[in-house]
Amino acid sequence: VVAVSSEAAATVEPALRASPLVDPPADPEEGLAVDFPHPHEMLPQVPDEARRLVVHVYARPGGAAEALAEITCDDEATATATATTLRDRAAALNDVMVRLLTRDLLGGLVVEAHGPHVELRLPATAEQADALVTLATATLLPSGT
Repeated sequence: VVAVSSEAAATVEPALRASPLVDPPADPEEGLAVDFPHPHEMLPQVPDEARRLVVHVYARPGGAAEALAEITCDDEATATATATTLRDRAAALNDVMVRLLTRDLLGGLVVEAHGPHVELRLPATAEQADALVTLATATLLPSGT
């Protein structure tokens, strides 16, 4: 699955069609793996200084889940600034209503800079995962479905 802007689609589609299909080895608990080159173009919450974002979401025992992400920046100073920006944005977003709706999912977010990389870890209990699915369903599905 590839997600690109409509402007980039005309360029990306021929390149993908000409590329060989690779079936990478997968962790049986991995439910999602996404690689975002230039992540700010798709995710405005990610600072423009981020050059690449790789996200993995794993199933955990008891209905829990865990998201792990790595952002690549140009250098250590940029990664440190990006980590600070992400922490600040998450804290600002995590108001009372968000905490209630997600059962304080963002309260478990860990953001750390290591060299030119920013590592994010977001564990979710089964209750938090259910709350997120309920919220996404209510937000994304058309009314009456």
